[in-house]
Amino acid sequence: ITLLDTPGFADFFGDTLAAIRAADAAIVVIDGLGGIEVGTRRIWKMLDEMQKPRLVFVNKLDRENSDFFRCVEQIQSAFGKNCIPFELPLGKESGFSKVLNLRTTPEAEVPAELRDQFHKAHEALEEAAAEQDDKLLEEFLGGQALTLEEITKGTHVGVARGTTVPIYCGCAEKEVGVRNLLEGVTALLPSPDDLGPAATEDGDSVEQKANVPFSGFVFKATVDPYAGHLAYVRVISGTLK
Repeated sequence: ITLLDTPGFADFFGDTLAAIRAADAAIVVIDGLGGIEVGTRRIWKMLDEMQKPRLVFVNKLDRENSDFFRCVEQIQSAFGKNCIPFELPLGKESGFSKVLNLRTTPEAEVPAELRDQFHKAHEALEEAAAEQDDKLLEEFLGGQALTLEEITKGTHVGVARGTTVPIYCGCAEKEVGVRNLLEGVTALLPSPDDLGPAATEDGDSVEQKANVPFSGFVFKATVDPYAGHLAYVRVISGTLK
């Protein structure tokens, strides 16, 4: 997995745009204090236009006046109810200590004061996963609880289709929730195999495989005072030597 980290400032929008084009999916980071900003809406629009799957990470939940649930309301209001929380924060502001993952956290570990919110959010997560598969939907409507594997499978399909956007949370500076986020990347975001052939600028398609002729594109070029001219290449197929 290759991560392309780009600043959210408007001055660096060109680099962000290049990274979106090169990546298979995106992690949209939202400030737990400020919530959705102008840059967030601009990036989201570009992701929609390029049909890129995505996750959301609400960051800085240890800061004063941060509020995960307020951010979720803003996200759903701006980008749709298909943005689904996959985690709940345990504690708030300076008392924030860990996250409860709706897919993997046992109910016994959920504090009593969060049980109602946890159950409501888990039901919404199950419904979103079930809607991606007729068999899963039949089980859900019949009152049968979905297994972890079924939730993961349904969500993986929904994220690839763009019909589900998981919302994660934490504090990157203190590494709270970061491991869960990376596990979500591997479990839920699509691989090149899931996405199928890549379209070229002239309208052709290229299989994303290693045993075919090389194809790719330079998505960033720079000059380093020590390394000289550098070109960052997204390899689509084959091998670049």
